[in-house]
Amino acid sequence: MGNIPATFSNLKHLKFLDISYNKFSGLAPSFLTSLDQLKRLFLQHNLYTFDGIEQLVQHNFDTLNYAWQKLLLLHQHNNILSVYAGGTLSNNTYKWFKNGQLIKTIHGDSTYHPTSPGINNVIVNNSIATQLTLFSDIIFYFDQQNFAETNTNLSNENFASSILIYPNPATTNATVGFKAEGKYTITVSDINGKILQTKTGTSNKYQNTLQLDVRNYAAGVYFITVKNAKTKHKL
Repeated sequence: MGNIPATFSNLKHLKFLDISYNKFSGLAPSFLTSLDQLKRLFLQHNLYTFDGIEQLVQHNFDTLNYAWQKLLLLHQHNNILSVYAGGTLSNNTYKWFKNGQLIKTIHGDSTYHPTSPGINNVIVNNSIATQLTLFSDIIFYFDQQNFAETNTNLSNENFASSILIYPNPATTNATVGFKAEGKYTITVSDINGKILQTKTGTSNKYQNTLQLDVRNYAAGVYFITVKNAKTKHKL
């Protein structure tokens, strides 16, 4: 957690730095551009946004890897969804999805007003930091003014049976967004039915987001099953 200390800027003879696969967060260490001899920098698989990444990309590193960063949190205020991806807002493109389908692409604006209830998520790209794509968690949007009517029309089965997996296909990590009430179990199996991975947990609300490590799986078709006390959904 945290970030690398600014005292790293005193390492004037540093040529290679690999801080990948940690949980560093906040502002990416753009101060490293002051190190003239640093030519190879690896930041991938941390919890950064585009903050600081843009400055690093525009520096003359021989090698710079920074893919696979933070899972963004979606927020709802009244009937507006928003997300913070960092970086220069005008450089960001937001692709909004509902129930797994692309609904709207917005440039330079991190807010979105859905027009109907559904499971929403967003994917954000940056025109400078092109190596990085940021993915959000999911949120079930409803018009708060009509919540009573919406809530009445959603049965537990319909509400709990929705599942999103992204990116798809995945090469290292897959994010699973799903609806569950109480205890849930997620299994990953191959086409022969062999269970490769199992995760369990307890939800105090319907909305859940979980990451699966799939880097050791060969290319192919796999099945993800989400079960709880009331429902079972397979994809």
